[in-house]
Amino acid sequence: MTALEGVEKAKEEPVDIDICDYLSGQKTQYSRLNFSPRKYPPPADLGLAFKTSKKNHTNTTWDDLRTHIVKQSYKTRSPVICSSGSSGGGGKKFVCHTLNDTNKKNKGRKREDEDFRETHLVNDGERGERENGRSLPRRTSGQDISDGKCGLLFTVKCDEIGYHITLFRSAGTCMHSHHIKYNYSDVSLPLRLLEENEFKELKNVHDTQAGEGLCKAYLFAKTGQLVPRGKIAYLFGSKATGDADFASDIDKLLSYLEDEKDIVHAVFWDMASRGNDGCRLVSKCKCVEDEDPIVTDLTADRSMKKVVAMVREDRKERNIGSNQNLFLSVMWGEKENLRYFKMYPETVFVDVTSHSNNKKYHLLTFSCKSGTNKQVLFLKAWIPNQRRFSFRWVFKYGMESLGLHHYFKYTELIMKDGDPQQHNEIQNFMVEYLTNAFDGACGWHLVRQGCLRDCPGKNAAGKEYAEKWEQFLTHVKNWLYSWMRPGYCETEDEYKISKELLFRYISSESALQAAGGHQQLLDTVKRWVQNKVIVSENHFLFYLRKHKRAFHTYCSNGHEGTNFGMKNHTIPLKANGSMTKNAKALTMQASLKAAEMNANAYRNVIKPNKKWSKLPTAPYVTPFAEGLVHAIMDRQDLYSVRRVGEREFEIKCSICVEPFIADHSVSEDKCPIPRFHRIRRVVVDDDGVCRCSCCYFEQVGIPCPHMAKCLILCSRSGTDFSTQMCQCDGGVSTITLRINFLAMVISHSCFTTSVIMM
Repeated sequence: MTALEGVEKAKEEPVDIDICDYLSGQKTQYSRLNFSPRKYPPPADLGLAFKTSKKNHTNTTWDDLRTHIVKQSYKTRSPVICSSGSSGGGGKKFVCHTLNDTNKKNKGRKREDEDFRETHLVNDGERGERENGRSLPRRTSGQDISDGKCGLLFTVKCDEIGYHITLFRSAGTCMHSHHIKYNYSDVSLPLRLLEENEFKELKNVHDTQAGEGLCKAYLFAKTGQLVPRGKIAYLFGSKATGDADFASDIDKLLSYLEDEKDIVHAVFWDMASRGNDGCRLVSKCKCVEDEDPIVTDLTADRSMKKVVAMVREDRKERNIGSNQNLFLSVMWGEKENLRYFKMYPETVFVDVTSHSNNKKYHLLTFSCKSGTNKQVLFLKAWIPNQRRFSFRWVFKYGMESLGLHHYFKYTELIMKDGDPQQHNEIQNFMVEYLTNAFDGACGWHLVRQGCLRDCPGKNAAGKEYAEKWEQFLTHVKNWLYSWMRPGYCETEDEYKISKELLFRYISSESALQAAGGHQQLLDTVKRWVQNKVIVSENHFLFYLRKHKRAFHTYCSNGHEGTNFGMKNHTIPLKANGSMTKNAKALTMQASLKAAEMNANAYRNVIKPNKKWSKLPTAPYVTPFAEGLVHAIMDRQDLYSVRRVGEREFEIKCSICVEPFIADHSVSEDKCPIPRFHRIRRVVVDDDGVCRCSCCYFEQVGIPCPHMAKCLILCSRSGTDFSTQMCQCDGGVSTITLRINFLAMVISHSCFTTSVIMM
C-alpha cells in the first residue's frame, strides 16, 4: 500500500487481535500491525519515539504503550519483557519473560564465596541469616540460558504513521522454545503495570499502616495474581517516596508529627549549644497550626538536675559528642481524642507498655472513659526508660505545654498499676494539678497478678486438693475485690469488720482442709494479704472514693485492653516496627476510634425513637443512658420508703442485694463475703439539691433508685417541689436535672433531660 493509504488505514477504529497469529509469516498479506495513533500518537521528533519519561523527556507515549503491551501479555498468560533495540535500529524488541538474556544475573559467573547463609531443617529463618550479628550475602539465582534462550520475539517500530509491530519478511517468532510450559497465572504481577487508579487504591491501603501483607491480599483478591511483600515494600519505600536515605527514624517521626494538622505534640531534647555553653535540656511544643513551636529551656530547673546528670552519662556511654542533639522523649495526641478527654476528664488511666518499637523505647499511654463507657486513648508518649526523669518531663512540662493541665483539675480518679517510679511522679503531679483526684491503684494488678506471683500455686496442696485450694484462693480474691466494689464496705467500720472476718476465714478449719492440712500455705496467703494488698488500702478502698465521679472503677482492665488491642489491631503496633511506622499506626487506630464514636453519637441523635423503651426519657438520652434508667426503674418494687421529715426520706431494700446491678461473679452460698443491711437516707437541701447516702449520683451522674422511689411517694401525696433536684458540677460543664414531682406519677420515670451523653 502507499503511505497515504497506510495513514487512512491507521485512522480506522482499532480492534483487539492475537499478535502470535501474525508472526512468523503466518499472514503474508500484512506487513505491519498498527497501534491506535489516537491513543499512542507518534512524536514530532521520531528520534524521541523510544525515549522514556524517566530520562527527562516529555514524550510519555512510549511508556504507556510499553506498559500496555506487557500488561496484556500477562493477562493472556504469555508474559513478555522489553529488551534492547532491534538489530536494524529504530525499534524495540519484546522477548519471552521466562528465558531471555536481558538480565545481567543470567550472564554473570557463579560466585565461589563460602560465606553464604546456611540452611537448617529446624528454625531455618533465624539460624541461617546472620553470623556474629552481621547479615550474610544473599543467595541469588538467575535464568539458565546456556542451552539457548526462548525464541518468542516481536519488534515495535515507529514512523510518521505511528507505532506498529513490523511483519516485514516474516518478522517475529510466535513459539516458545528451550523451556517447559508453565502455568503463567502464578507469575507475580510487576507493580509498574498497575493503572493509575489501581496504584492510588493500593497506596490508600498502604497508608492505613496495615502493612504490606494486607496490600498483598488486596491485590490478590482484585487481580488474582500474587505480588511479593518485598516488591510492595520497595514500591512505597524511601526511594519511591523521596525520603532521604540518611534520615533517621527519629527525624522521620518528628517530621510526620509536624506535618499532620490534626496532631499536637511536644518533644524533649538535649540540644547542642553554640559556643562552649555545653548542652541544654529543651522542650519543644507545637499545638497551633502554622505557628512556630514554643521552646522552653529546662536546664536551669532544679527538678531536672538529675536528668542533666543522666543525660551526660548517657552521652558518654554512647560516645555522642556535645555538638550533636540527643533525642529523649516525644508525646502527642490527636485533637479529636483530646476533645473527648476535655469532655470527660473525670477518670484518667495511665500505663506503660514495652515491646512497642525496635528502638526499645517504652510507650506511655493515657486514656479516659466517655459517657457511653468507651475507653478513649487520648495521649501517647515514647519514653527512653521507666526511670523517674522520663515521667517527670511528661507530667511536669509535657502536659502543661499541650494545655492539658487545666482539664486535669477536674479529674477525680487517676488509675495506674504498681510501677513505683510512675507512682512517685504522679503524686508530684497531683499536688500541683490533680488537686481533686483520688490516687487509685489497679485492683487487678494488686489481687490477681499479686496472687499469681506471691501465693502458692494450684498443686501446692497436692493434686487431690488442687480444686479445693483453687476455690479457696478464688474466695480470698473475691473478698479482696469486695473492698473495692460498691455495695459491700461503704464505711470504715464495715471495712474493719470485713477485714477481720477475712483473716478469721483464712485461719479457719475449712481453709486448712482446702490446704490439705498444710498450715504454711495459709500463712503465705495471710502474709501476702497483709504485706502486699492491705499496705495499699488507701489507694483502692471504695468508701474512700465513693464521693468521686469514678464510674465504679476499681481496676485498669479497660486501659489494659487498649494496650492489647493496639498490638492485635487490623493496623497493629509491632514490636519490630520503627517508631515512625508505629506512631502512624497508633494515629490511625485513634482516628478510627474517634470516627466510630462520632458516627454512633450522630446515629443516636437522628434516631431518638427507641422502640424497646416506653419511658419518656427515651427520646432525650442515648441507648446506653436509657438502659441504665431501665435498670433503676426495674428495681422500684424492691424498695419501701418512709417519710421522716418535710424534706427527708428513709428507703429500705427488701433484699440485701446491692449495688443496683447484681454481681453474678460472687455466689453468696459459696463465698462468705459479708454484706451489710442498710437504710438509705434521701435529703432535699434548702437550696433544692437532692442527695442520697448511697452516693450513686456522685459516682455515676445518674439519680439512684432511692431518689426515684422518693419522687413517686411525693407525687402520690401531692407534693410539688418543681425545683432543682440533682445538680453536679462536672468541671467542664454543669449538668442540672430538673424534676417535677407531679410528673413522676404520670411518666413513671426517674428524670427527664435533654443532655446527650457521648
